[in-house]
Amino acid sequence: MGQPIRFLALGLLSIFVLGLFGCDAWDRLKNAKSVSLVSVEFNNDLKEISKDGVVKNDLVNTNVGLGEAAGVVGGLFQGKAVEKTQDVLKERTEKEAITRDNMLKFQEGFIVAAKDAFEKSRFTVKPYDLINGVDVRNNDLSKGILAECGSDAIIKINSTIGYVKEDKNFGLTKEYRLAIITEVFSADKEGFIGFKKYFIISPKGQTSDASIPAFQLDDFNSLLNELIGKIRTDMMTIKLK
Repeated sequence: MGQPIRFLALGLLSIFVLGLFGCDAWDRLKNAKSVSLVSVEFNNDLKEISKDGVVKNDLVNTNVGLGEAAGVVGGLFQGKAVEKTQDVLKERTEKEAITRDNMLKFQEGFIVAAKDAFEKSRFTVKPYDLINGVDVRNNDLSKGILAECGSDAIIKINSTIGYVKEDKNFGLTKEYRLAIITEVFSADKEGFIGFKKYFIISPKGQTSDASIPAFQLDDFNSLLNELIGKIRTDMMTIKLK
């Protein structure tokens, strides 16, 4: 093969490779005038998440914090071990109840904010009753839902809410930061478009020598604002391409 022909062949091969790997399937979404949010799913209880955004195995929270242990041991010497143990369990239950209540409020606000993010990204959001267990990678199922909602594309969002834990003071205390992993899936009449993954850790941490602290509504709202901002930016970028 002559030198000019060799260069031409390499050039054509480069163009082919760029076309094969450089094309973003999400670009299809820019042609959609309307979308419908068809599924939004969350976990029920907080999960421990690594700094790399990996959900750790589900374990029953049997860890006893230093402060909790001190309280129980103190009660033992005072002849009130049972009472102190009950106090520890009561405090844990109260913390979990506060977090769960704020988590539910977060979920309710998330659905409204997610729809608003798409509307502000120049999509018309058509209503659709949310359903769980939808796999938008199933083309037949997606086409059926698209026909029902009358939108050009459908969106499914899965989120795992949890916390990132870090040892402090040589392991005597722990710092807990609220975190969320969110995946946004999309499909249109041509089939599955793809998904985008987001992992956000709250900048605000809580140090505790006891059990997992209660996370307040402000903690959840901080995650919500950053997450929705990232989703809106990505969708606007796609729309303006």
